[in-house]
Amino acid sequence: MKARHIAPGRHSVYAVDHSDELWVIERNDDGKWDHWQRVSTNTSQVAHGGSVVVTVGTNGRVSALQLGSHGDGSTWDRRASEILALHTPAHGPIVFAVDRDIGWLAGKLSPTSPWSEWESLGGPVRGIQAEVIPGGGPALFGLRNRDIVCRWQAVPLGGWTEWASLGAPPSGAILVRVTSIRGGGLVVFALGADGSIYHLWQEKPLDGWQPWWPLGGLAKDFAVSKTPSGGLAVFAIGPDDTVRYRYQSKPFGDWGPWKRLEGRFRHLAVQTSYLDEGLEVFAIDLEDVIYHSWRDSSEGPWTAWRRLEHEPAVDLSVPTGSSASRT
Repeated sequence: MKARHIAPGRHSVYAVDHSDELWVIERNDDGKWDHWQRVSTNTSQVAHGGSVVVTVGTNGRVSALQLGSHGDGSTWDRRASEILALHTPAHGPIVFAVDRDIGWLAGKLSPTSPWSEWESLGGPVRGIQAEVIPGGGPALFGLRNRDIVCRWQAVPLGGWTEWASLGAPPSGAILVRVTSIRGGGLVVFALGADGSIYHLWQEKPLDGWQPWWPLGGLAKDFAVSKTPSGGLAVFAIGPDDTVRYRYQSKPFGDWGPWKRLEGRFRHLAVQTSYLDEGLEVFAIDLEDVIYHSWRDSSEGPWTAWRRLEHEPAVDLSVPTGSSASRT
């Protein structure tokens, strides 16, 4: 499968190909990948947020498909240059969009509720990212003149704060990524204009922000994830198109050294694996082919990069203890 954009989830990966067609590949119950299936045409972007998949059509209109037992779809007149989907554990999904540098959101009070009307969050903002505050509501981050700005709900369904600036690394920020840390608050990572990755964090939810701290190395794209052991992991594509990563073995722990994964890629995404014990990385190589690599434990070895495509079902006739393994 060749694609220009991917949106991974725990049990499925969506991809937009060069003909503006949207595709999906899903995991079977045994963890193996099924066949790629075409979903729709005329799609320019896709975002995956747990129970909801959001797209922007080639006409600029935003659509959402809710997965599982609530598999209803909605298409709005809202146009967008960026989209983002956020899963909120206590309520329904939230869709964020940027239209002419103004942020907007639509959400659900519960998975079965209707979508709300679009609410303006103001701006200007671009490069949006969002995360749920531990024990609180959603927080939206973005870029404004190479500074990072944010606004949030202190409690779910509460009022939104005004936009606040977090500043930026010394050279200014050109990309932002956000996650949370076990036992703490939110963590913001930024790619500086100097090509280095920096981060700042909150010791507790809604606490003050620690100073920007450099992670070293050079990158042109990067992704972040929580690790099963409670720390954080950063994966970066360097100037030579190779993937490097470093991680914490525990929350607020020391960062390990940068390590390298083989291969050359132009885009990547990372998440905890469906087994909940390791990490899985999805990447698009320089020829636009989708690959993935994973490890089944936080300290285990990484698999070789493999094309993301149909995998044969597990042969239950293979005796336990044989050399058969996940592919």
